[in-house]
Amino acid sequence: TESQIRFQFKANIDENITAVARWSVFAKNLDNVNGGQSHALTPTVGGAFGSAGIGANTTTDNVVDLAYLQIKDMFRFGGDFTFGRNFYTHGHALLLNDYVDAIRYYKRSGDVDVVFQTIYDRHVGSYKDDAAVDFRNVWNLNLGTKYRDHDLYMGLYGQDEPAFALVALGNAAGQQSSSKRWDVEFGSKGPIGNNGHW
Repeated sequence: TESQIRFQFKANIDENITAVARWSVFAKNLDNVNGGQSHALTPTVGGAFGSAGIGANTTTDNVVDLAYLQIKDMFRFGGDFTFGRNFYTHGHALLLNDYVDAIRYYKRSGDVDVVFQTIYDRHVGSYKDDAAVDFRNVWNLNLGTKYRDHDLYMGLYGQDEPAFALVALGNAAGQQSSSKRWDVEFGSKGPIGNNGHW
């Protein structure tokens, strides 16, 4: 038997401010709670939901997996801010599909939906770096629009990977200070002719 028990609390502080928190009391082992951020330090916590397979043991997670504050029209130029831990996805969810701690700004500009956010990320480096890094934020810009019944989107992601030290071989040793990475996801979906769909 696979099961979970969660309590979600929502408070409308005023017409523009909403606070949400969700307490995961009991969930299947390796549930994707704050996954991708905690598993570098505690491998038994992170991982994809269901990765242990059907019939996996259940455990009392006792964690808060949602905790965010949403503010509409925070400034005169408009737009909505979200602060805290929430579940985010974009496009076809190839790069972002997880519970993350982020500061997120959303605004519709003309026919384009614009999202800019910085995502807290704790992880191990890309090469010969076995120590978890406390903070390596991911900068993300998402754009989406509609053109002739087609949904078009693009997401840009940037991050500074942590530095690493090469293993000393005799008297030779090396040090790399930083390694930047950039990722792009773009796509579309919509009708093709009368009977097809992209």
